Amino acid sequence: MSKLYSGSTLITRFVRLVKQVEPRKITDTLLDGSDFVQIIGTAPERLDIELSCDLTGKKLINEIDASGGLLTVFDKDGNQYSTRIINKAGWKTAGSKYYQTTLTAGVVTE
Repeated sequence: MSKLYSGSTLITRFVRLVKQVEPRKITDTLLDGSDFVQIIGTAPERLDIELSCDLTGKKLINEIDASGGLLTVFDKDGNQYSTRIINKAGWKTAGSKYYQTTLTAGVVTE
């Protein structure tokens, strides 16, 4: 089961992760009609995260997003990622005591 932490504080266990690698590409068509693809640098790893949490977790994620702090993510295989939030969608209510959102987080260390 995937988990989301802030330091040693468990935010939620209700996490769905998708790991993405997004290379920086420049593509052009040459005069002879062939395509030219240039990869710049190392492709950054990102995690697309869907999560559900309680009000305390919601407040903590909002604080981390505002301050640029680190989140620690454990995937279902036990791999650990230190991440920073790049984008966060708005919150939706999921029942009377839970909230849902999606995050895109850049992997700082693996």
